[in-house]
Amino acid sequence: VINTTHEAVSVWVENRKESISQISQDPQLIDLVEKHLPVPHKKEAILKSETLKSLRDYFNTKRDRYGDIGFFIIAPDNVNVASMRSNNIGIENLIAKQRPRLLQRAFFGETVFVPPVHSDVTIKTDSRSSGQNGTSLFFASPIKDRLGLVIAVLTLRFDPGQDFSRLTK
Repeated sequence: VINTTHEAVSVWVENRKESISQISQDPQLIDLVEKHLPVPHKKEAILKSETLKSLRDYFNTKRDRYGDIGFFIIAPDNVNVASMRSNNIGIENLIAKQRPRLLQRAFFGETVFVPPVHSDVTIKTDSRSSGQNGTSLFFASPIKDRLGLVIAVLTLRFDPGQDFSRLTK
């Protein structure tokens, strides 16, 4: 049972890493991020930007395929420059605070699985309806410009109370 569970989790992680890798290489996303990065990394400026709206629209189109996911676009200074939620825009990313080595690996060009971290937002799900901040897990992938240089990192948020918990029960 342990071996089967381990294999199921490994396959799940690899599939999610492949999915986020594909998204981070999408020319449409790269173009949006290149246009968005020059916006000052201050909450007010980011929230007023048209490129943030375009990025949110882009990820809204991905919901059918990937579910109700949260995302971050993290600039090289570790600031959240895009997210579905406005309250975590313009601040240091929670992965940079809690798992800095994994975020650094993404900035060095690697797609990584980020084990559960304390969430910065309340996530209401059937598995946890208390309304308190719980945990989130992430996958992080570099966003590279046309020269192959990492310009930002994309992270997708997943609730560990969903697929991950079902696999390990």
